[in-house]
Amino acid sequence: MHFHPSRPILVAAAVVFTVSLLLYSGCWIVAKWPGHTSVVELGFDDEYQPAEHVQLIRSVYHASPAETAGLRVGDRIVAIDGMPETDEGFQPRIWMQHRPGDPIHLTIRRPGQQDLIFLSATFRRRPAAPGDFLEQLSVWFPVPYLIVGLAVLFLRLDHPSAWRLALMFAGVAVSRAMPPIAPRPAWWPVAMAYQGIFLGMVGPLFYWTFAAFPSPSPMDRRWPRLKWICLGLGVLFAAGGVSHGGLRAPWPFTQWFGIQTSGRIGMVFLIACLVLGLISFATSFFGTQDLQTRRRIRVMFWGTLFGLGLNVVGLVVESFTRVQLPEWLQTVLLLLMLLTPVFLAYAVVVHRVLEFPVLLRRSARYLLVQRGFTILLSLGSIALTLIFALSLPKYLEAAVDVNVTQPSSIALGAVFGTALLWGGTQVHRRVSGKIDRAFFRGAYDARVILEDLAEKTRTATDRAQLARLLEVHLNQALKPRFLRVELQPFASPAPEPPECVVPIPGREGRPSGALILGPRLSEEPYSREDRRLLASIASQAATALENMRLAEEIAERIERERRAEREMEIARDVQSRLLPQMPPRLKTLDCAACCIQARAVGGDYYDFLDLGPDRAGLVLGDVSGKGVHAALLMANLEAYLRSQCSMAPLDPVAMLEQVNLMLCRSTRPEHFATLFFGIYDDAARELTYVNCGHNPPVWIRRDGTVDRLQPTATVIGAFERWQASARRARLDPHDLLVVFSDGVTEAPRGDEEFGERRLIDALQARNGSSAAAVVSDILGRVQQFSDGAQADDLTLLVARAR
Repeated sequence: MHFHPSRPILVAAAVVFTVSLLLYSGCWIVAKWPGHTSVVELGFDDEYQPAEHVQLIRSVYHASPAETAGLRVGDRIVAIDGMPETDEGFQPRIWMQHRPGDPIHLTIRRPGQQDLIFLSATFRRRPAAPGDFLEQLSVWFPVPYLIVGLAVLFLRLDHPSAWRLALMFAGVAVSRAMPPIAPRPAWWPVAMAYQGIFLGMVGPLFYWTFAAFPSPSPMDRRWPRLKWICLGLGVLFAAGGVSHGGLRAPWPFTQWFGIQTSGRIGMVFLIACLVLGLISFATSFFGTQDLQTRRRIRVMFWGTLFGLGLNVVGLVVESFTRVQLPEWLQTVLLLLMLLTPVFLAYAVVVHRVLEFPVLLRRSARYLLVQRGFTILLSLGSIALTLIFALSLPKYLEAAVDVNVTQPSSIALGAVFGTALLWGGTQVHRRVSGKIDRAFFRGAYDARVILEDLAEKTRTATDRAQLARLLEVHLNQALKPRFLRVELQPFASPAPEPPECVVPIPGREGRPSGALILGPRLSEEPYSREDRRLLASIASQAATALENMRLAEEIAERIERERRAEREMEIARDVQSRLLPQMPPRLKTLDCAACCIQARAVGGDYYDFLDLGPDRAGLVLGDVSGKGVHAALLMANLEAYLRSQCSMAPLDPVAMLEQVNLMLCRSTRPEHFATLFFGIYDDAARELTYVNCGHNPPVWIRRDGTVDRLQPTATVIGAFERWQASARRARLDPHDLLVVFSDGVTEAPRGDEEFGERRLIDALQARNGSSAAAVVSDILGRVQQFSDGAQADDLTLLVARAR
């Protein structure tokens, strides 16, 4: 059984939470205020050792008062002005009580000496350092967390994710240690308790937030009790930090293991929760199958990973090693952390669209009120900024230089001025709405409907959603007895005669629907203003319908193109599989071939046919035309050749006559193919070939002479009466035979073609190379010549006599 608090309880809890957070922030500002912070130094870096209650000297600055007094690295300060060290804030509190030129007495324990050493030094003013910018940045980094967290909370009071996010952001904001202040005011214990509670709970809240958002993560589904365990441990650590405001294990552990170890346990717990939260969010992001959800939280995930994840790494390095991150890296990490709340709030807002109705103001009197109120707010904000800028330095002159504090006072004044402007805008929005409803009720309702529909009709994704939007808003505003929203040209008749019919314009002046309204329940007629409003709404609906129609057409076109592209991919794959994958293995001949198609499919074709022992068929064809039709004709030609190749060694001419006859009967006369068909006898080194109107293959002999295997027949597939003759050629060792399609020699570059001369020169340059190397080189030269532009298929078959 789930408990759902009522709205007043949620509002009261949110107000109490906000007030407590603002009060703590005010206490922090007071503690950080000039006059409460130290302006002096002795020139050394130290680290408090809680187990020994001493300050360990890590470094001593050159020519500093500390060096002059004789302080060394490794010394331990056990007392200041005769007062022993008590806690980590003891030394800063003493420092704040002094001014430049004041003397100070230090009691030192030095390694290797049994007696205590007493040193005296004189304070100097702490100079501005590069780290001051980092310190100023750290002062303001919680502001976006507070703004975003509280804004999301008040906008989504009824949503648990908003509460977890606000509490987690509050923990991040409170994670800054309260600056030491002397003397400690009465509110100090309360501030420490508040800080300790949130430091103990920020880790569990971080893990819980990402274990449950946007839906339970795989880690949370597998170990649902883990978040409750973390929450219980967080309560214990919160209890342990109430007394001193730090992250520390509860009282028994502190007694058993000591303060330092207890603090390390708390830090391990915090880092473990942060890492668990990041891992949980990563499993939700990468594990979701809903692409829409993944796209929605993508910005949030990567922003959180780089913003908080890198800071977690830096926290681990500084907490468990003696490595101090450089100031520039600390600044980068803090800037990334400043952007994190924006990314985190993004998905919370997108997860449920937050509606902020903005009213259209047309009344002259109302415009005057609006402009006057806005000007008043702007002047008040500027005045407040100037007051802070001019008055605060007067009160700070005794503590720090005016030139240093004036930018800070301007920034603080700008913050308060912006807050005034924002708060006044909220009040103005509420008051102006009441003015409209009281004095301009009819115009108010009309403007609300128009604005709301103008926003929502653009986001409607289908006709049913658009019809529901129109029905709901028009019923609320005009109160008709019946209302019909027809979003198609041929509407069914209304149950009774309508009083107002407003057509929805469509393409080419034809209506695409209508708004049909019956008499109003108030029995008032529809005014001219009502009809103008309805016409405007009908125009917006027409725009939405046209957008839906265009979207449907685009979706259909994309789907058709997708199917066609997929079909072409399948055809390309099928056609590539029709080509032989391996050349024949012959003792005296090294063969290789390749086909690069200009389109998804093409009409070029090569093949290696198995014609029995020591015989292989070498085939290269070029079908007329391009695209799918040429590919189908090529497939037919290949099928016919392979079906008839059993008789090729005996009579290749008779075999090709049958292929020509089958091709003529299955295609139109204008569809034909050029074909080179050769039978190589491996034992005799003899090639018997028939050239059916194809480009003459180039035969380069080993002495460098060039021959061409001229056509011995006309093209195949164009005429039923077809004659051919076969010729023979003997391939001596190192002879090179190259069969190519016209796409190779006719490859264009402007008005120039690659040409047969360039082909022969390239072949002679590759004398001695393998057949595969020749194929790769020639096709590469052709593509480079034509700058990658390919107008026709490129097919090459190379045979080199061994």
